[in-house]
Amino acid sequence: MIAELRKILDVLPINPGFKFIDDASPNAFAVPDTLVPNTQGTVYIGLNLINEEFASDWGGVAVAGICAHECGHIYQFYNGYSQSLAGATALLVELHADYIAGFYLGRDGSHSREHVQAFARSLFSKGDFNFNSRQHHGTPQQRVQAMTVGYDTGASTADVAASIGQGADYVRRL
Repeated sequence: MIAELRKILDVLPINPGFKFIDDASPNAFAVPDTLVPNTQGTVYIGLNLINEEFASDWGGVAVAGICAHECGHIYQFYNGYSQSLAGATALLVELHADYIAGFYLGRDGSHSREHVQAFARSLFSKGDFNFNSRQHHGTPQQRVQAMTVGYDTGASTADVAASIGQGADYVRRL
């Protein structure tokens, strides 16, 4: 897992701290607060979430995708996307983080389309139809679609900042 986190940071120009937590229900999240010296922002990764994903058919690629999604939030915090994508719900911010996770998986080059489909199934299972909830992350189809477009972009382009900007434009049109 440490090797995967390093690969994410090789693709995304961020330097977050990481904290593992004993989550009551499977969860991961990112905050702009810096808790680890010499870093920017913090990604919390729940041990129950990791165990649940590794025990599923989705395995390690789902954990890699989730970590990339949370690192995507760190990128958003420090590049203005948290504000420009903010709305009545978390929808656009979350779909953009799904796009960034897909971008990482495509850009990294070690995750085949088959592996990415495992992450897609994990995302699909985490989609929701709580359209009026502040925490609305997107429908299952929206989450998979944003991640897949990000993957295709990451596999075909080298400019991280421009690609992530295109991802913001893309989720605004969903």
